[in-house]
Amino acid sequence: MSKGRLAAFPIFAILFFLLISCATKPKVVVTEPKKDDRVEVSSGDVFSIKLKAQLGTGFSWGFENKCGFIETFGKPIQYKVDELKPGGYEFQEFMFKAKAQGEGKIAFKYSRPWLKNEKPQKEIEIVISVK
Repeated sequence: MSKGRLAAFPIFAILFFLLISCATKPKVVVTEPKKDDRVEVSSGDVFSIKLKAQLGTGFSWGFENKCGFIETFGKPIQYKVDELKPGGYEFQEFMFKAKAQGEGKIAFKYSRPWLKNEKPQKEIEIVISVK
């Protein structure tokens, strides 16, 4: 392989990863929604719901998708807000893709998932409207 081709490879790799990261960026981001908040998106849009959590306590957010016209998009993302604070908060981000028009709900529950009989500490239902 020539030196010119070797030099161009990193540039193409960077452009490729930038292109992919732009393609999966959500069009709508809802941070810390309240109960019965509405999210309005268009068919084909990717959107995300970001919820505050203290993952070090064993609590985490889970969800139940009650909309047949929405699918999960990738795996949930977790990232820290308070990088150096013990017991600090983190965010869990859930991404979804609207497949078709409709209206329904996604239910989120903040609980310790291994304790099946324990009532969730928080529950939020969000109305999703796809135009």
